[in-house]
Amino acid sequence: MPNIAERLSSYATSLRYEDLPPDVVHLAKRMIIDTLGCALGGYDGEPSRIARETAATVTSSSTATILGSGLATSPDMATFANGVMIRYLDYNDGYTSKESGHPSDSIAATLTCSEVGRAGGKGMIVATVLAYEYFAGSAMPWTSSPAGLTT
Repeated sequence: MPNIAERLSSYATSLRYEDLPPDVVHLAKRMIIDTLGCALGGYDGEPSRIARETAATVTSSSTATILGSGLATSPDMATFANGVMIRYLDYNDGYTSKESGHPSDSIAATLTCSEVGRAGGKGMIVATVLAYEYFAGSAMPWTSSPAGLTT
């Protein structure tokens, strides 16, 4: 029997946009748009400015974009700067289930990975669904995981 890491990786690599029910796609789009709105709204905040300036000092052979600025930096620093913008305006609200935190924290990373991997919008949606599902499991609006991840 495969262990949890094998089940998770198998599920993640086999899930396709076409596998997602329309209501899940709709919810994922809403979450992505809300998160991007928070990032753009938080753009002018002092922590966001500091994060952008810090990220702009890093160069990399593989780059990702800092939202709203067009600046290219290393993928990890783009994720960091974008994450600061996202969370600054979102007031670091919490989500409590089995674990605490907020699943939208993952969107900065899925955005970067989708850009670097040239996954496009559909790939971003799949990555977001996976991140939310891994973060919160059965507490998310979509509760039927084909991999049985919510057990």
